[in-house]
Amino acid sequence: MNRTKEIKPSYIVDLDEIETLSDIAVTFALAKHNAGLPLTDEDLTDIIEYAVKYARPLVFICECKCEKKTPWYKRLWNKLKYAFTW
Repeated sequence: MNRTKEIKPSYIVDLDEIETLSDIAVTFALAKHNAGLPLTDEDLTDIIEYAVKYARPLVFICECKCEKKTPWYKRLWNKLKYAFTW
């Protein structure tokens, strides 16, 4: 009988979507996190640097020429005038 010892990895890393060398450390850190293993300071630093590098700014400037909404009292007055102009 040939008895082999089974190896059970503590976490599995998917290296298919790596584009740059700096993505390797982040991929390993996220795999450890997803497996529920404790992260080291270096792992956390890699994740934070990746997030800062690729985060999109949430603030944007609207450059459209939007019409300003007329004040409420003018809209009310126009509705009242319209009711009596039939």
